[in-house]
Amino acid sequence: MTMQTKIGEQLVSILTSSPYGRITGSKTVGGRDFIYIDFTPTSLCQHRAYDIRNTEPLIIVITDKDKPIIYSNRKDFPLTAHQNPSENEHRELCLFDFSYDELKHLLDGSFLLRQIDDWLCKTASDNIHGESHPIEPLFMPVESSVVFNNPPGCIFALRLCEIAGRKYYVQAKEPCSSDDFWILYLPFCLDIETDNIIRSLPTNIKELTEYFPCVDFEGKIMETVITCDLIPNMNKSAVNGMKILMPLLINKTLRNDKNRTESEFRCILTKSTIGQMREALGLNISTSKKRNMSGVEIELHNWIKGFDRTLGAIYNGIYEHPARQINILQFGVGAIGSQILGNCIKAGFGSWTLVDRDIFLPHNVARHYLDVGYFGFHKTLLLENLLRRTYADIDLESKISFPLDVLDEKNDDTIVELINKSDIILDTAASPAVSKLLSIDHSHNKRIISFFMNPTGTSAVALVEDKDRMYRLDTLEYEYFKRLLINPIHCNHFDREDRVYYSASCRDTSAVISQDLVAMFSALCSKKLKRVVETDHAEVLIWIASDDGVNTDGFRPSLYIREERKDDNGNTWTILISDEVKEDIKESRDKAGAVETGGVLIGGVDKFRNIIYIVTNIPAPDDSVHAPTSYIRGCKGLPQKIESIGNLTMGMLGYIGEWHSHPNAYTEKSTDDITLHKSMKDYMSNHCSPAVMIIAGNYGFSFYI
Repeated sequence: MTMQTKIGEQLVSILTSSPYGRITGSKTVGGRDFIYIDFTPTSLCQHRAYDIRNTEPLIIVITDKDKPIIYSNRKDFPLTAHQNPSENEHRELCLFDFSYDELKHLLDGSFLLRQIDDWLCKTASDNIHGESHPIEPLFMPVESSVVFNNPPGCIFALRLCEIAGRKYYVQAKEPCSSDDFWILYLPFCLDIETDNIIRSLPTNIKELTEYFPCVDFEGKIMETVITCDLIPNMNKSAVNGMKILMPLLINKTLRNDKNRTESEFRCILTKSTIGQMREALGLNISTSKKRNMSGVEIELHNWIKGFDRTLGAIYNGIYEHPARQINILQFGVGAIGSQILGNCIKAGFGSWTLVDRDIFLPHNVARHYLDVGYFGFHKTLLLENLLRRTYADIDLESKISFPLDVLDEKNDDTIVELINKSDIILDTAASPAVSKLLSIDHSHNKRIISFFMNPTGTSAVALVEDKDRMYRLDTLEYEYFKRLLINPIHCNHFDREDRVYYSASCRDTSAVISQDLVAMFSALCSKKLKRVVETDHAEVLIWIASDDGVNTDGFRPSLYIREERKDDNGNTWTILISDEVKEDIKESRDKAGAVETGGVLIGGVDKFRNIIYIVTNIPAPDDSVHAPTSYIRGCKGLPQKIESIGNLTMGMLGYIGEWHSHPNAYTEKSTDDITLHKSMKDYMSNHCSPAVMIIAGNYGFSFYI
């Protein structure tokens, strides 16, 4: 027995001594091998849902350029799930969910026999589909699709795209070629019960009506054809050349399991034009033909719904995310900001309002979500256009983009109004000035989440306020600076970046940062955003790029306690001290016992807002002198430590004062303390900064500036 195909030869060889059965005949016709076998399923169940027999006569049709086709050679073979509609009298078993190209590396005689055996055994027990498998489509698969979303009206165009033999009819504003055409939009919604059986494709309206007798397709089409003459701004010739597109939303319920319901989206596109339908429906006055619905030819296509927010969420696996429609007010849509936004748009996450004053210039293309062709327009306007193109459900009356300078006082009222309308604030402006304005100057209760990269782009930082804003963004920034002192992985965090001039102005420079890093960090940031909006706590997180990926340094920040004091000039200062510093001072005092001790306060000063941040402290140097009624702070290694702190934090942290203890509850300044504080203030006056002194006693602290 000689076969022309490789798989055919393998089957002949295997079935000479195989438990799967025996060959009863074969032939080769037109390059295809036909092998007739009596197949013996290996593990049929005792009580069978379908009449699958111990020996099943099959016909296997094999070619070297496509998947094998398997037919039952029994006239009374049952109609079951997972069969392909057949053009002949034999039922066709559907063995494969993948294309030939995806299967051909696995396909051989042994694999084919195992697949046949698996299909017969699972079908016999009605287990061909698992519980998670979708209900079978009503009609056999097709290789063509109509792609459209909610159309702007009942008339639009379809543009034909053909790729590898597959046809796509895509929604368009108007026909652009001879293959494109105008259509009339006529949607239907159907509720049906199904036996999970795939049917042959209807080819005309008469056959479609026979499939769905409860739907008046004939009447609706008749009404549409009659009234299409009323279409404004379209001549009769154009109207007669139109076709009808009938999207079908089919809500399916399994007849034997009423709890299983699914929706199937298909499109019926008439092959007949309006002019041809007039003829078939007997509407032409010049002819006396009777109505012939079989003369209205149709094609069934897949319906690929246009992208929207819901589909984005489904495809990205966040459809069940409780906060996916949260109102996000974003400040700054530059490199990382635009890419975070782009990631969230694709995921259908968030309802966005964008604030940024900048316009899009050529150098932005290197790392921005937008591409060439948009130069000279405001970034926010371009991204609003992108949002509206992506989401058809955005209210046309809503305003999304605000090309404003957030630091300009004349825009304060607008900014406050936007903040009040938002659920959270996303700060991706990479500007300390903007961060301070949002967290300090504008009074509100909206949580702020900030993402930015370090100067060289080798790290990204997330500063996340808690839901109640007890941990404010400005204090989280100082917690981030403090972390740079603790973890040696950040030793190069503030290395100076390379810059490129994109014009002759000294301000017109752009940092040299790899798009690979921006893309990687924006992905981490957008993922983090989706997670943190579900939480209540504050968090600081630093991602560090490595040769192998990313290292993560995350922690819960310290809470800052608020104090207010006046300086010698009567100016009021706000002191924000980390509870960690207060605890360190208390522990150091307790450990010192009967003698006084002390240390150096490290922090930062906002001289515009009169805020002092006490972030950490340096313990008493080794050469300090401790006595029951005095403490003289030494200086061994201290200048080097303070200089190192300034270098690691790019000057954001430094010396701001001293603390020392009293052995009792008395925390007023002694004569020596007054002298010491004066010398501290004289020293700090050279830096135009206040000098902080803290005295720790039995029951608390006193602050002096």
